[in-house]
Amino acid sequence: MPSSFLSDAASDDLHNLLRHSLWMGLIGPETYLSRLATLIDLSRRASPASFYARSLLNAERWSDERPVWPEACESASFTPGPNALEGDAGKNNDLDDLHLIPSSATGLQHWFFRIGDPDPIPAMPHGHGRQDERKKFDPYQGFIYRMGHQIGREPRNRIVALWNDEQFREFALRAVKHFHRGRPDWIWRVSDPLVLPRRRRPRKSAP
Repeated sequence: MPSSFLSDAASDDLHNLLRHSLWMGLIGPETYLSRLATLIDLSRRASPASFYARSLLNAERWSDERPVWPEACESASFTPGPNALEGDAGKNNDLDDLHLIPSSATGLQHWFFRIGDPDPIPAMPHGHGRQDERKKFDPYQGFIYRMGHQIGREPRNRIVALWNDEQFREFALRAVKHFHRGRPDWIWRVSDPLVLPRRRRPRKSAP
C-alpha cells in the first residue's frame, strides 16, 4: 500500500524550496510559516523536516486553527534570570542558556537575545520582547514581528548603536557560530553570516 506521506528526501527538498523562497523575498514570513504547516501535514511526523517545522511553528506561537504542540511552548512573558546579562555576553559557559540584554545606551534594552535559540526566523540572532516574548526583532533590518506579522521597525540610530556595541557584536558572532554548528545545512540569506554589519557613525541631529 503506497504511503500517504512524502518521502523524507522529498520533505527536505520542499523545506529547502520554502527557505530559498523566503530569503529571496518571493514569500513573506507569514506565508513561510503557513507553508511549513502544510509541510507537516504532508510529511511523516518523524521526518527531520517535519520535526524542524513543528519546532519553528511552536517557537513562533503560530496558529492556523491547528493543534498546538505544548511540549515546545514557553511562557509568553520573560523575566531575566541569572543568565540574562545586561550588556555582558561572556561570563557563562552554558551557551544554550546564555542571554544578552542590550545596554541602555542602544535604546534597545526592551529586547533580549539568546544564543541557543533554535529558531533562525527572522534572523540569527534575533531579539525577543522582554514583556512579550512573542514579539521578535531582526537586528539587521530593524523590523519587529509578532506571530509572523510585521508590526513595526526600530529606528536606524538604535540599529547603528547596537552594531557599534562591541559586546553585542561578540555575542552575535557566538550566536551565529553556535547555530551553524547545530544546523550546518541552514541556507543563510547572506553569502557569509560571519561577516557582521560594519560599524557606522551615528547621524548627527539637525541643529
